[in-house]
Amino acid sequence: MENYIKNYNEKKMEPPNILKLFAMFSLRNRNIVPMSYNSPSYNKPLVNNNKNFYIMKTNYFLFLLVVLFASCSSDSDTIQVENIHGENSYIDVNVKFVGMNISMTADEDEWSGTRATASEAGVTRIALKVFDSDDKEIYSTEKTKENDGDGFDKISFQLLPGTYSFVAVAHKASASSEPVANIVSKTEATLNRSIAATTYCTVKDVTISTSSTTTTGSDTEAQDVVLDMGNRVNATFRVLITDQTPSDVESLEIILYPNLSETTTFTINPSTGYALNQYRSKVEYNKSATSNNTFTNQGCAIHSYVKNADDKVDVTINAKSADGKVLFTQTLSDVSIKPYHYTTATGNFFSVTSGASFNFNIGTGEITIPLRQ
Repeated sequence: MENYIKNYNEKKMEPPNILKLFAMFSLRNRNIVPMSYNSPSYNKPLVNNNKNFYIMKTNYFLFLLVVLFASCSSDSDTIQVENIHGENSYIDVNVKFVGMNISMTADEDEWSGTRATASEAGVTRIALKVFDSDDKEIYSTEKTKENDGDGFDKISFQLLPGTYSFVAVAHKASASSEPVANIVSKTEATLNRSIAATTYCTVKDVTISTSSTTTTGSDTEAQDVVLDMGNRVNATFRVLITDQTPSDVESLEIILYPNLSETTTFTINPSTGYALNQYRSKVEYNKSATSNNTFTNQGCAIHSYVKNADDKVDVTINAKSADGKVLFTQTLSDVSIKPYHYTTATGNFFSVTSGASFNFNIGTGEITIPLRQ
């Protein structure tokens, strides 16, 4: 009997059947049977034997204790969640976001990059989801700098031992009411906004196990998961005007993919950073908001998500009067854009100037084209 209870506790056996316990206990202790029992070794019925009757009551009491113990043990064991690996101990997980590259140069120029935290990179939204090996969502959280403060990029929770995919999308919001990205899967996430944002994303497979934990100062074992967000996945188009801005020009409008319909949702693949489609984006700068009340040498920019490594985009640039009338316009066709690169259109805009061919310098991470073609 003792061996059965020991095996039950150590090996997580099924809860013992009460009748089986009773039968086993009875075979080992015949005096527990509450009836007259005649045998060659017992000359009188059990019920007439005072000594045996006392033993019977004692055994009954011990039996009830065994049943009570088995019931309590069964209740405590069945409420635990057991995972596919046969382990049922949750492990504390601490997630840290690092390595965001906020420099303006390409990946190939390793000396000019600046690795930063989420706050240093200007990121204000972080979405994190964890999927198991069957792509089932196990954990999800949304963090904003406004609600969670400067430590919003540090996340802690618990997971059962196993292999998981950590999917994270971080971006810089343009308004306090803007939500975090909606992560649908390891290959799809949406951002609800009208223009692309400075965005970082990653997918990392992690094995959670007790052998990977470290002991903290409070003697609590936890596993650290570091998500290196790397380079921004968005491309940037910039207009650098070199001639003087006319006095009647009040705003400068930049439109990417002008022939497409306007959008309020961008969908990207977190594992690659590429967009699922091409999206129209539009931004408008007011002259009064510039440092010198002019667009000359200001470098007005707009972000875009890239569908592939060799994406091309049409760009329309409009200079408008205070009443919205277009005074000057220029459309650039098949402009090369790349993730983590600036494509800069530079030159005279308000006076007619013939252009030259594309100049691409991978060392500085910039694609320079003439503003007038």
